[in-house]
Amino acid sequence: MKVYYLIVVLVINLSCIFDLSQTSNQPNVVNSHKNRSYYEIKKLLHGNGLTLNCGTQLKSLAGRVVGGREAEDGEFPWQVSLQLKHRFFGYRHFCGGTIIGNRWIVTAAHCANHIDNNNTIAVLGAIDLTPFQYHVKAAINSTFVHPNYNQNTIENDIALLKTSEKIDLTGQNYPISSACLPESLDQQPSGNAIVTGFGKTSESGGSSSTLLRAAEIPVMSLEACKEYYGNRVYPKMLCAGYKEGKHDSCQGDSGGPLVQIVDNHGVLVGVVSWGIGCARPAKPGVYTKVSSYIDWIYETIEANQ
Repeated sequence: MKVYYLIVVLVINLSCIFDLSQTSNQPNVVNSHKNRSYYEIKKLLHGNGLTLNCGTQLKSLAGRVVGGREAEDGEFPWQVSLQLKHRFFGYRHFCGGTIIGNRWIVTAAHCANHIDNNNTIAVLGAIDLTPFQYHVKAAINSTFVHPNYNQNTIENDIALLKTSEKIDLTGQNYPISSACLPESLDQQPSGNAIVTGFGKTSESGGSSSTLLRAAEIPVMSLEACKEYYGNRVYPKMLCAGYKEGKHDSCQGDSGGPLVQIVDNHGVLVGVVSWGIGCARPAKPGVYTKVSSYIDWIYETIEANQ
């Protein structure tokens, strides 16, 4: 569900890292994660020492996914489908998300604004949303939209969802796991990354895909992205896609993950946020840069355990 400027549709998507002046008037703020051990951080996210192995693919990627293809069971076990209850048609997919802890999901702020805790569910680790498939579902207990989210500029387009019950991240019962978060603050990714989602397969397509699809796309520098979007792109955003278009996120992918596989672990580097059209030449997808929001994520989680 990107946010478009030239066409009035929503498509596939963290922002300010708190400095002392920002956090001084925020309740329940903890120290920067830089002062905490990596083990402490992962334990906070996952709850106990048995589930600290984030980013584990339960099935390794079968080669490159340039061009886009259907995902296989267990390839992207952190994928979430956010679904809103429809009056006549049951639950319908409207946005993506990423599992990062045993009760925590990252999504886009513009997706979270549509969430009604009583009528929204998270479908976890699924690759096929057709009704006859068994789906692991989680109710949403709380929604935390970044306090500086700006609907006009789409800055700080990130939110956290807390589930009502703990998510089984062992992978022993269901193909569900969590993605890792970047270890470095405000780190600019480079190289290729993989975007996944249940969104449309083309800009002119009809409804969202019932099958999870994945595409490998190159991450651009901020300078390169500004050549296409000018001042509409801010430092805590990142762009990914091909100059000639070809592959991209699209409507319904919003809030979902842009992941890099590092040492066989999936690291969440971006959250699908906005763009102009889908896979248009010189119009790459724009993502919230997750490394810019590490402190906010940890502060929010620790204050709301």
